[in-house]
Order: sequence, then structure tokens, then C-alpha cells
Amino acid sequence: MTQKPYSHIRVVELGSRRGASTCCRLLADLGATVYVIEPRTMAQSPSGKWRDRVSALAGKESVLCDPSNPQDLEDLQALISRCDVVVQSADVDDGYWPADVGRAVSQCPIVCDITAFGSTGPWAGRCGEEWELQALTGRVFCPCWRSHR
Repeated sequence: MTQKPYSHIRVVELGSRRGASTCCRLLADLGATVYVIEPRTMAQSPSGKWRDRVSALAGKESVLCDPSNPQDLEDLQALISRCDVVVQSADVDDGYWPADVGRAVSQCPIVCDITAFGSTGPWAGRCGEEWELQALTGRVFCPCWRSHR
């Protein structure tokens, strides 16, 4: 079997957006080693990508991290420093990670911050799904839509 094109890439996935999870799933499918950072304790009713944990973790390495545990944070910073890419959803997780983690992320060669409505403006930080974006823009992105008019 031939080597996959991204088999030499290491990625850290931080954040609770489904978009970040989907992006990293595609990178993992292409051969990247993806480390998804999971909270050590999950809320009673998980939100975002954690609602479907099995899908969110498919093809990835799970790393548990508690932002209040100094050893976990030190390990996370070391992992980030060894990776090529960080995919995050910083707007949703604003204030969750200490500043030291943000500094480690900023040193990574490639940082992809996925948001639904951007990081500035009146809707910054608001979660959004594809159906909502379609409704707001008046566009339907389903390729089969035209055949069913």
C-alpha cells in the first residue's frame, strides 16, 4: 500500500466546533496523525462535536486534558510544539484554555481557527450549522436541489 499524502503531518485539534472536527477528520483520512484534545470531564449534556463523540474521534488519537491541571497543560503545550498544524475553534472556547496554551498555539507553523460567523462583528462567537448559514444567505448548497425543483 502506498503512503498517504499527509502521513508526515501531525495535527492538534482544539475546540468544540463540528467544523474543526470535520476538518481534522479529512486530514486524518489523508494520513495525518490527529490528536484531538478532549475535556477530562464531559458536561451532563455535551454540546457541539461532543454530542456525537464516536464520529468526532474517528481516525484520531484522543488526548484527555484538564485546563486546571498543570501537568496536563504542560503535556498539551509539549504536544503542540511537536505538531505542524493546530485546528481550533477559539471563539467557542474563549477563556477555556490558559494563555500559555494560546502562546504555544501561536508558535505552531499553521493555525486554522474555524468559526461560523468570524471572530469579530455582532455575531462573533455564535455557533452556526450549515442549514442556518443557508437560510441566512438564501443559498442552498445541496447538489441534488436543482433536480428536485
